[in-house]
Amino acid sequence: MRNNPKRFLRSIQNTLNLLTDNGLTIFHNYPVYQERSGEINITWPNHVPGRHNCEPSFGKIAQYRGIVETGAFTCLLFDGAMVRAAYSFEDDLLVSHSLLWWPSPFLLDASDLELGGVLDIFDLYADTKGWHEQIQMRSPVRFDFDVKNAADEHPASHLHMQNGKCRLYVDSPVCFNRFIKFIFKNFYPDTYKQHSFWCDLENCRLYFSMAGDQSSPKCEYFAWGALANA
Repeated sequence: MRNNPKRFLRSIQNTLNLLTDNGLTIFHNYPVYQERSGEINITWPNHVPGRHNCEPSFGKIAQYRGIVETGAFTCLLFDGAMVRAAYSFEDDLLVSHSLLWWPSPFLLDASDLELGGVLDIFDLYADTKGWHEQIQMRSPVRFDFDVKNAADEHPASHLHMQNGKCRLYVDSPVCFNRFIKFIFKNFYPDTYKQHSFWCDLENCRLYFSMAGDQSSPKCEYFAWGALANA
């Protein structure tokens, strides 16, 4: 079986529209579809790959601000949290993905956004006396899948949180819709309960190389279970 990357792209676009129409995002960028040398990438605009996305930058306020400033994200949620999603396919098989939820260092609300954009409010908080009292100590959460670099200390599918060197074993890659539902259900439970469309979001099945099969973990792990690719 093979994936249909263009169908997957449309699914992400539809979900972003749905979130924005329901007031759950401040702004979203439609994903970029890139095709070259037999590889298809679906990613956010201004995507610059490299180690600057990992340690030692993971979780630093300066990186959050830099990403917002360059618009290198998939969407900004209603409270200023950032979501990024990127998928890569070869021969229509998934070879990698990166799914990031990064809570805003400063908790924003609708009244803040009446004063300006997210970056303006961010800088306003940062320049205010007592700014440290407004900081929200919350970790980014990033689900990665990378078949080509799979190793004992680097599972093909893994979860980063707290710091870039944390790689919690995950049982499978996951589609964008399932990831979004996970974020809202666990980090915004009240908002999640206010909307009934979650069950309507399609769980896109992801076909990937058997090199990424992690069906028999030998350590603690995070399980998407059957819902990940049902």
